[in-house]
Amino acid sequence: MERVKEIVTVSEIAKEVSRKVIAMVEDKYRHRYSIGKTLYKLWETGQYRSKRRMCEEVYREMSIDAQKEVSIGDLRNWLCFYQYWKDKIEWIKKLRIVYDIIRSKSCSSLEQSQQYPLAKYMLDNGEVDPGELKKIEETLLKFSGSLERVHEFLEEYKDGLFFTPGEDVNWRLMWHIYWFSIDRIRIVQAIAYVKRNKGMSNHAIIRQYIAPLSKRRGLKKMTYCYSCGEMLDDMSKGIDWNFFPHHITCMKEDLERAIKRLPKYSEERGILELLLEDLISRYNLEGEEE
Repeated sequence: MERVKEIVTVSEIAKEVSRKVIAMVEDKYRHRYSIGKTLYKLWETGQYRSKRRMCEEVYREMSIDAQKEVSIGDLRNWLCFYQYWKDKIEWIKKLRIVYDIIRSKSCSSLEQSQQYPLAKYMLDNGEVDPGELKKIEETLLKFSGSLERVHEFLEEYKDGLFFTPGEDVNWRLMWHIYWFSIDRIRIVQAIAYVKRNKGMSNHAIIRQYIAPLSKRRGLKKMTYCYSCGEMLDDMSKGIDWNFFPHHITCMKEDLERAIKRLPKYSEERGILELLLEDLISRYNLEGEEE
């Protein structure tokens, strides 16, 4: 009996290929983290003061085939990638404790608030005598204003206090969070955004939620339009405002004024008219009526 061939559609194949491509890319970032973790074992021995020097020595001892696939800079980056997340995970653990402290503070006495994770943790691990909990409460009350502000932030992004690397935040997004150098409490915000937008593509999450939190972006000086003086948004339409310090509309108006000042058939006027036409068509602006 002749075997009936399975009917395969383009859509089915595309879905399967997409899934495998995403898995392949994800695996690449997972291996970067894993290699960084391996390198960290040597780094934490304290034998080296320079990460690059350490990676140079490791690189020299690697097989020729492996050397052809990576550079010393790659090894250093992957070490920094792992160390960044190691430090951030420790930081998040501390923030969880702060969050629990603030929640515990709302009770009349920390000594009576063993239902809260922090108090129970401290008692179970022998880190503090039950009698000391009252002193902790008194200390917390001194900083109640600051703690309340922290609490408001953590309450809003508390889902960012709990995450599993590679699962709640995939390896690729972990790499980009590291690469954008998101620091301190903003890391909680980034994780919360990722967890809340699981249905979005990685590219959309990076652009809309991760990049705006970047320390690298925050260190850039503010850029203002030369014409109207308003601050420019460097995310707008993919333009690097450092090279074009004008709003698009201001640039259009400046070109129109410059064109009017030049002789009608001059070469300079022709060049500016071409630039104006390109600007209007590219950004879907309305040209000045004749």
